[in-house]
Order: sequence, then structure tokens, then C-alpha cells
Amino acid sequence: MPEMPVTLDDSFSVNGHALAFDDADRIKEDGCRKIDQHGEGSLHVDLGGLTQANSLTVAVMMVWYRHAYLQEKTLRFTSLSEDLRNMIEFSGLGSVLLPDSPE
Repeated sequence: MPEMPVTLDDSFSVNGHALAFDDADRIKEDGCRKIDQHGEGSLHVDLGGLTQANSLTVAVMMVWYRHAYLQEKTLRFTSLSEDLRNMIEFSGLGSVLLPDSPE
């Protein structure tokens, strides 16, 4: 059974199995467009529909974070799995990608 490709819907919810190289560039660009179109204020990225996280997930999150930061916009990543939180913390990016998490 083929794995479900990762998608990004209009409400900035990421859904699917695991981000693969085939999906990564499309998802990255879709997210950057959504950031461009978003007005002022915080933009919430819901990662709860992603069933498996990997280093590509963290890399795309960093691209989105930087894209928003350069436009003086704020991203808040929500509904992260424990595995994804652990990857982010292990990589030293917790203070950037998870600013509301306790140290």
C-alpha cells in the first residue's frame, strides 16, 4: 500500500505520513506562499496530521520560520508529535521552533 503524500491545506495544516524528498520542495513552497499571503499577527502551523516526523520536517519548518521572520511575521508550530519535539530539541532548535516550550 503506497504511503499518503504529505499535503498542506488552506488552514496551514500539514497532513500525511512522512515528508519525503518528492514532497519537500512542494510543501516548502506552498508554506512560503501561505506566509506571504498572511497578514499581520501570528500564523499557526498545525503538524498534528503528520503521522511520522523526520529531518526533512525540521528542515522545512526552519525554512518557513526564516521566511516568516524576514517578513517580521510570527509562526507558531502546534500539535507536534513527541518524536518531532525530540528531533527539534536534539538539533538545538528548540528555542527557535518551540519558543513556548519550557527549557
